[in-house]
Amino acid sequence: MSLLSLLKENLPFAGDREEMEGKNRAWGRPQRGISLKVVVLGVMGLLLFLTASIWGRRGVEGPEAQLPEAGIRVKEPVAEGKLTVLQQYEEFLSSRLASILTEVQGAGEVAVYVSLASGPEYDYAQNRSVEARTTEERDTGGGQRVIQETREDNQLVMVAGSQGNGNQGLVHKELHPPVQGVLIVAEGAENSRVKAELTRAVQVALGIGSHQIVVLAKER
Repeated sequence: MSLLSLLKENLPFAGDREEMEGKNRAWGRPQRGISLKVVVLGVMGLLLFLTASIWGRRGVEGPEAQLPEAGIRVKEPVAEGKLTVLQQYEEFLSSRLASILTEVQGAGEVAVYVSLASGPEYDYAQNRSVEARTTEERDTGGGQRVIQETREDNQLVMVAGSQGNGNQGLVHKELHPPVQGVLIVAEGAENSRVKAELTRAVQVALGIGSHQIVVLAKER
């Protein structure tokens, strides 16, 4: 809905204003009118204020993401203005697959695009300590009660960061993201045999199903 439509809905029309003015005169109330220009200027000022607030909040965000507390699996943060780790990994896989698939007999020139479900995840190393304590209690009636308590403490292992970035969590394991789909465009894909071989090659290379692979013939 446009701004003008909203103004028309919220402002009284000429007939409504005349009726209101008549009621005001009848009851001896002073007449009050709202200038359309004043309302428009007010709305524009509100929009400018909201825009400035949004951009102001964006500017406060820091360039680095903080590590999570005590040892958790986290995803790679997105770097604004640069290729994310996800995009870099997609380009790497696409380039490697294209170079391999061009070697398939009859494939000709091949272009590949690999889509990943998410970015890589990192499992950070932790120092884990477990303390167990057993307490026996006896009451005056001869009854006995055994209380067992277990306390577990996990601390993130920190190491000196590179390039003077301070301490960073020690990466114990890097988990590669799952492949969501693969698109292949090949000159020889018009041939059903070549198309089947390209599909099979990607299945074996990435460990995915044929339903996640699309092979199209390249325009000659």
